[in-house]
Amino acid sequence: STPSNSSAASDVYKRQVYQYIQQKNMLPDMNFTYTANAKGENYAILCETTEEKDGTTVNVNYCLYDNGSKTDENNTTFEELVLEKVYPDGGYETELVDFYLVNPETLEVMDEHKSSW
Repeated sequence: STPSNSSAASDVYKRQVYQYIQQKNMLPDMNFTYTANAKGENYAILCETTEEKDGTTVNVNYCLYDNGSKTDENNTTFEELVLEKVYPDGGYETELVDFYLVNPETLEVMDEHKSSW
């Protein structure tokens, strides 16, 4: 088995998904920011925005995380990425938005249209 992706490859996959989401106009004010959390996991912030919740305006980040490799029935291996809606100031649970597969050979992106693990 091969170890997890280098961050360089992982960055390429995230940028592919970012462009895919951008082309579909799924998020407002998109801007790709690469960052890491306290656990040392690299992830990308695709959109920083606000929304109304319970009568107040709260910050919302749409973040893209690595979710490991997946192999389909044809033995093709894809990298899976998960888009999550994060409330950076806390107070609300992170929500799963969608999952994407990236073909490491062609860099083609597929939307899995699912929002649960």
